Amino acid sequence: MAQYNSGTAQTHYTIGQNEQLFIETGIGKDQVLSVQNESYSFIPLQQVLNTKVKISFGDYPEQARNYSIVHGQDTLANVSFNYPRTESDLQKINSSFFDTFTKINSVSTALNELDSERNDTGLWKWFIITTLLLLFIELLIQKFVK
Repeated sequence: MAQYNSGTAQTHYTIGQNEQLFIETGIGKDQVLSVQNESYSFIPLQQVLNTKVKISFGDYPEQARNYSIVHGQDTLANVSFNYPRTESDLQKINSSFFDTFTKINSVSTALNELDSERNDTGLWKWFIITTLLLLFIELLIQKFVK
């Protein structure tokens, strides 16, 4: 009820949030409103009420700009879409975030360390030995079971 009777409409929205806008206009059930600017146009999800149209934006538009809500050639309202402000949050990262990182003094020591970690695990050798042993056992079973 409060949204229907509010005198001031919201003129800015955040991209990616399913926000709704009520436009006071009398359109038919088969007519649609479009949201457009100079280079981009889309038709949002709409629900026609008695004297208003409820517009749900969903994931559209994809770019932050100023848009006009248009019915035919008539501009009914102007709205702005902005990116979420959390993307431009300039807070510092906790210093504990970097505690798990390993400090590397030179490239050659880093490459040697990676090579030694790769060669230290001899698990692949055990897999090859086990495979050859099982293959040999299978050959013996096939030869002596007949």
